[in-house]
Amino acid sequence: MTQGDSYLNGDGNIGIRTTTPSTYLHYSNASTINNFQTMWDVTNADDAVGRAQTSNANNGTRVWMGTTNYSGAVWAASGLMGLALNNSGTAIGVEGFSNSTAGTGVQAGFVGGTDITASGWSLWSDGWAGGTTAWQNFSDKRIKKNIQTIGGALQKIMLLRGVEFKYDLTNYPDLNIDTDTKQFGFVAQEVEQIFPEMVRNSKVPVSAFQMDNEMKRATEHYEIKTLSYSGIIPIIVEAMQEQQLIINNLSNDINNSVVLDALILESRIVASETGRMDSELYLASTYTKGLMFGVCELNEEGEQIIRTEGIVFIDVDSSNGSIESGDFITVSSNGKALKSTNPEWVIGKALEGQIDGKVKVRIDFRFKQ
Repeated sequence: MTQGDSYLNGDGNIGIRTTTPSTYLHYSNASTINNFQTMWDVTNADDAVGRAQTSNANNGTRVWMGTTNYSGAVWAASGLMGLALNNSGTAIGVEGFSNSTAGTGVQAGFVGGTDITASGWSLWSDGWAGGTTAWQNFSDKRIKKNIQTIGGALQKIMLLRGVEFKYDLTNYPDLNIDTDTKQFGFVAQEVEQIFPEMVRNSKVPVSAFQMDNEMKRATEHYEIKTLSYSGIIPIIVEAMQEQQLIINNLSNDINNSVVLDALILESRIVASETGRMDSELYLASTYTKGLMFGVCELNEEGEQIIRTEGIVFIDVDSSNGSIESGDFITVSSNGKALKSTNPEWVIGKALEGQIDGKVKVRIDFRFKQ
């Protein structure tokens, strides 16, 4: 039965602008009518515009699909578009929601996959993006091979330059970015010289243009270098571990360093002008308390070493009498130990009383309160 531009054949298929409907409802655009080939207009406050639904749990195909075959460079042609018109902050252009804990609300795909030379995007946000949980990336050992600890991480990190800056739109006037707020980060061209795998030559869509009355939006793309900031995190972790190993080794070297100066005797307090091992060392005096560096003693091999932490036995100044356990120890004018009775720089705390002219001290270079 034919009625105007509609057609109903014997199989029950309905055709609009076609006399050969091939589906239950088949619309064919034989020639251009206007900018909207189909349109649903709802004015009642509680009415939904429409609904596409399949209730069959065995149906594995799409419920609704939008595609575009646009190959030009003028318009931002979308396979499916949602537009929030209300400026109250409650309208949503497109929403995807999963009604199960294992489903996916919105899924984005990209034919370029993870190819770093590809310039497109699976998902692009022109503005703030956020959520209630952290962004997740693949990290399962079962999908990794050739796993190796990052080598020379500290050396590479030392080549990076952290910068503060403000964005400049001189060369890219239509980017939707804040030019007034101070930002912190890196320069992609500099990072690319060290970690080329973290930098992409990306095609960034410019979407600052509003829709016209035909719902068409002009588009433009900029070629801009983008950087994976999260990729630098594991390198920083390895660099910190390398740095800590260096610190531990240096600390051990200081604690076990051999004193070559014959003037520095066993169990004396030593000082330096800068508090460093590579400067001239001398016996501490009452005038060098602020420069005290360590305690010189003999190790098990009979070598003179300087202790800057731990437990040591130091000489007691006999003119001051015995030192009781718990008293603070300071330095006398001859570089030996002296009981501290006033607020001043102290070496540490006596753990035992005087035994054979020596006292056991836990080193604690600090100001006695």
